[in-house]
Amino acid sequence: MPKWVKKWNVSSFTDPDKFYKVSIADDGETWGCSCWPWRKTREDCKHITEVKSNPIPPDEVITINLVTVIPTKNVSKPIYDEHDKKIYVPLIPINPYDVHMEATICYFLLQQGFTITKIREIRSLSPTWTKKSIVDLIKTKGMKKYFLTKLGKSGEKDVPRSTLERFHAIASELED
Repeated sequence: MPKWVKKWNVSSFTDPDKFYKVSIADDGETWGCSCWPWRKTREDCKHITEVKSNPIPPDEVITINLVTVIPTKNVSKPIYDEHDKKIYVPLIPINPYDVHMEATICYFLLQQGFTITKIREIRSLSPTWTKKSIVDLIKTKGMKKYFLTKLGKSGEKDVPRSTLERFHAIASELED
């Protein structure tokens, strides 16, 4: 069975309130969809064709050991939500690129059991990023935290409300 690593929610062409999950496997070539035509034929359906022809960032990225890593503007530091089995990581500014925050995210993923090879793949990092270099940077500087106010208004559509409530409760406990 394929290991799905990127997933998109694609609306139905006939019912805009209905969505199908389009996925690509870790081999980068195997595609799947939750729609009936794909499940019946295992051939590219119109939802897969839509994702292939209009490349957009996936809605869910990388599932390892049933844990999904999701970049979002709604968290100030990486957080693992045991209830949803998802890791939410902050978005990183591109200009200037924030090496300290990238190391914080990588360190967190290492703590969750991800290998450095898989982290490099997930985060699109060069081979110069090693487990030792990440750990050394975090030991020296500590884990970085962004303040949500710097990230703009929180768009709750990115993170389920129940998850946001748990984040706030966890953050309050850590601040005390």
